[in-house]
Amino acid sequence: MSRKRLKWLWNEERQEFVTPSGRTISLHEIARLLDDYAQCRVDLAGPWLGWKIRGQRLIPPGGSMRGPAITIHNAAAFNRWINQPAFEPAREQPRHQARARKQGHLKLVFSR
Repeated sequence: MSRKRLKWLWNEERQEFVTPSGRTISLHEIARLLDDYAQCRVDLAGPWLGWKIRGQRLIPPGGSMRGPAITIHNAAAFNRWINQPAFEPAREQPRHQARARKQGHLKLVFSR
């Protein structure tokens, strides 16, 4: 199956594309987008507006790389905590399970 060609216009002098809707996209914007994608720098939109992904960190609105963020490990620990069964008394749990739950705690991570 052949790919459908885009009906974008190229302006050689200004080094930019013009879409059918009239939006102008420069080569610098495309290069920046590809670099952000390669470096995993994403700014979220919609209900997550203001949240950013930088590398493996989910950064809240107004936050920075030096501030608090949710890492993959914290997200996995949070998911385990949410999905664990309702509280059971410690005497009914085998000893190794009680120890494993204590180790799965969440901690706030600050980068330096």
